[in-house]
Amino acid sequence: MYSKRVLVLLLPLAVAVTACGSTPAKSTTPTTVKAVTTTTAQPIVAKSVTIDGKAVAVPTEDGTDPIKPFSDTGQQVVLTASGFLPRTLYSALKTPVVFTNLTSHPVVLTLEHVGVAPVTIPAGGSYSWTPNVLDFGYVSSTKDSGTVNVGAFGQ
Repeated sequence: MYSKRVLVLLLPLAVAVTACGSTPAKSTTPTTVKAVTTTTAQPIVAKSVTIDGKAVAVPTEDGTDPIKPFSDTGQQVVLTASGFLPRTLYSALKTPVVFTNLTSHPVVLTLEHVGVAPVTIPAGGSYSWTPNVLDFGYVSSTKDSGTVNVGAFGQ
């Protein structure tokens, strides 16, 4: 007798739970997708690359090890045909960050939210800027981007 009462009481609950599990109505609002470059540049192990017939030295942080693709500590950011090296740089205080363009075409570099006008870096050329903020983003005319965090890293 007890089990019949429990069954009678639980049956409406089971029906309600099943009804809640139905498929939701589809949204009629259009979805907007923002394009984001997620390519990660490959390390350059050569000491130099040839751009427009000229040998251009490949920057390193310690004179020997290639700059790492995802994150690295130092003052160098390199733009390659496959993106920036590194994606995130941990930079020293009061020290210039050097952006080097190792592509075969000029690139416009924009430092975000720091009050600096975009600059064009020629193929094989470089641009340096001493940060006056603790972190900033940058983006190139190729749509690649990265960040610099400024502090007492590795000092």
